[in-house]
Amino acid sequence: MEGRPVEEPPSAIVDRTAALSEASLRAKLEDGSFRGDLNSLVATWPSGYDTDEAAELVIAEVFSRL
Repeated sequence: MEGRPVEEPPSAIVDRTAALSEASLRAKLEDGSFRGDLNSLVATWPSGYDTDEAAELVIAEVFSRL
């Protein structure tokens, strides 16, 4: 039908959301101001905490489930 937007299957939207979320987090990790914001928001870092490792965990365990 003319004039109607092409509808994507929900799985395509979810896949794109996961990919965009990962790309956004990876870009933020490269931004020094993002890391600076984290430092001002966290009063005490847990022993052994690593922002990059935490991000990889979020990507693997959260974004992969979207």
